[in-house]
Amino acid sequence: MRKITIIMASLIGLTSYGQVQKGDISIGANFGLIKHTGEADILNYSYSNASMAFQYYVSDNVSIGISPGFSSAKVLNNQASVKDNAINLFIDYSFLSKNGKTLPYAGAAVTFYNTKSKFDLGDLLTDGNDDFDIFGFFGGSSEIETNYKRTIISAIFGMKFFITERLNVDNKLTIGTTIDEKIELDILGISASDDGKSDGILTQFTLGFGYIIGRKGT
Repeated sequence: MRKITIIMASLIGLTSYGQVQKGDISIGANFGLIKHTGEADILNYSYSNASMAFQYYVSDNVSIGISPGFSSAKVLNNQASVKDNAINLFIDYSFLSKNGKTLPYAGAAVTFYNTKSKFDLGDLLTDGNDDFDIFGFFGGSSEIETNYKRTIISAIFGMKFFITERLNVDNKLTIGTTIDEKIELDILGISASDDGKSDGILTQFTLGFGYIIGRKGT
């Protein structure tokens, strides 16, 4: 009976994954759904994105990291194409669990977005009907290109589920607001720009995988 107890205790120890510690380094890949809401129709959109993540634990509970991401989508009834590049800087606080298999965390992030879009004003005005394309009738082009730069601060809430001591599934919800933006336009060959702040809210749900490539003392 004593041998069985020792074996069971050993197995429990082996399956108690997930307790991170100071000096751990984690890399990951994430896939998410982004939803943006605002007063103007052009600010109401949703699309999927992909990102990588590099994370370093400066203590047993606190980690800092960087996460570059990219996405491509169609908005405004599929009449405008959008390509999005982002750099996300974050800090998390992890709540170490007793069983070691789950790791809830919360934190904050600042994200620098650069969104490039291209659409045809004539298509938008005529809902894609070429018979009413005023610009085409006069032999002109109504194509518009925009470069939309935003700085967003966000709150982060997440949970990591450890499959092994190093491999985990990461679920995360991020809710943010724009604190600064700049829009550059190229309309009919005329360039313009505007600085300001939008009132939109950016919500992102992310599902991904993480892997600890370094552990303290190993």
